Amino acid sequence: MPTSSHEAPLRCLSDASSLRRWLDVIQPDKVYNLAAQSHVAVSFEIPDYTADVVATGALRLLEAVRSHMADNGRDVKYYQTGSSEMFGSTPSPQSERLRRRLFIRDLPMPPPNAQLTGTL
Repeated sequence: MPTSSHEAPLRCLSDASSLRRWLDVIQPDKVYNLAAQSHVAVSFEIPDYTADVVATGALRLLEAVRSHMADNGRDVKYYQTGSSEMFGSTPSPQSERLRRRLFIRDLPMPPPNAQLTGTL
């Protein structure tokens, strides 16, 4: 169990039921998915695992959040990280101020029927 609101145990994104039980226990207001393959070369060596963690795992977690919200009548904000390694770098002109503003704002949960479309 987390000892503070800033600590949470690691969860395997391949186990959907475990993710849902975890959400029901800790009752979060926000969920940050920081899971990713940390080394590009390894992602090419084990592409199935990488896709499972980065894409399908994110979908499992998002569905667990959606289901938790529906059953508990609570709003939970969801933040999904990404990188230029996944999507390619974005051409300028972004400013550092804009990047910080986009990173720190609270992002609303997408509608239940929203589909995640990626370029993985």
